[in-house]
Amino acid sequence: MANKVKEAWKQGKAVVNGWLAIPNAFSAEMYSQCGWDSVTV
Repeated sequence: MANKVKEAWKQGKAVVNGWLAIPNAFSAEMYSQCGWDSVTV
């Protein structure tokens, strides 16, 4: 599986990271649909 974040960095592109601080499965599901490049849990 390719690491899309590292590939974007190699190409000099910006990456958007979300920060999930709410311990809730519903919130995690919502973040998965928001289009973030990565999410820190």
